[in-house]
Amino acid sequence: MKRRTALGAIGASIVAGTALTGTTSADEDGPRLVSLESETDAGGSGEGNEYAVEYVGEGTVEVTGSTTVPRPCYEAEVVGIEATEFGDVVRLRPVRTDDLCPDVVSRLSFHVELEYSGETNDVFLEFLEE
Repeated sequence: MKRRTALGAIGASIVAGTALTGTTSADEDGPRLVSLESETDAGGSGEGNEYAVEYVGEGTVEVTGSTTVPRPCYEAEVVGIEATEFGDVVRLRPVRTDDLCPDVVSRLSFHVELEYSGETNDVFLEFLEE
């Protein structure tokens, strides 16, 4: 099993200036978004954005990480996946839910599973503003 870890800032800086797409697949061969799970931890420790990419075999890639949000009533949304010369960029942003919640800085944790029909590419994550 190959394991690659990178900070979100690295992925975002590599692809700075690329256009945003609204698709959930970079091209015909993938990746395809299989699942997205997220949860918030009110008052959770840590700040900033971080993520790790794990290549689990059989064309499956998992991206896990967290980001800081102003309140615990957020969930993660994959806005799109874009193929670039550096690899596939998954664009993720926090989206506020309709829940009433206190003003407590929180951590939004997420788990994204991607599936390729062929060989996997390098995968990066770009954090977008709300």
